Amino acid sequence: MRALWVLLLGLIGCGSPAGPPVIRWGEEICDRCHMLISDPRFAGALRLADGTTRQYDDIGCLARDLTEGDLQAKEIWLRAYDRDQWLEGETAWLVQSQRIASPMGFGVAAFGGKDSARTHSQRWSGSVISFAQWLESFQPRAPKGKQSGKTFESNEDQTDQ
Repeated sequence: MRALWVLLLGLIGCGSPAGPPVIRWGEEICDRCHMLISDPRFAGALRLADGTTRQYDDIGCLARDLTEGDLQAKEIWLRAYDRDQWLEGETAWLVQSQRIASPMGFGVAAFGGKDSARTHSQRWSGSVISFAQWLESFQPRAPKGKQSGKTFESNEDQTDQ
């Protein structure tokens, strides 16, 4: 799993702006699906090795770009569902549930800790998984209304960092 993060984050190069982008909610569009990024609770962003920043309205759009494209991500951020802050992808925990109405219907929300994710997963009858594990097992889905219904199981061996 460590090798995946080294590949994804490609910690190379200098001179790029630090930290996640500043998104103007309701004004900027998703780099994957071209919808407005209007709900911060589900947003994601990444910085490529060349310093280019990409932003997303749904964590699933970010995952599709990473798994279907040839992107060399240097940094990955997910917006916390329950707080007004960005989380580093490497440390984020996700809740996945068909009851989560994310913008493109991927049904995932990010949290800063496993305990917080577990609390919210009970509310939605969802499963808890680290972002790294979820990305490794990511299966692209059709947009809202055409989902396969597949969920990802919790891995109790994965611990908070």
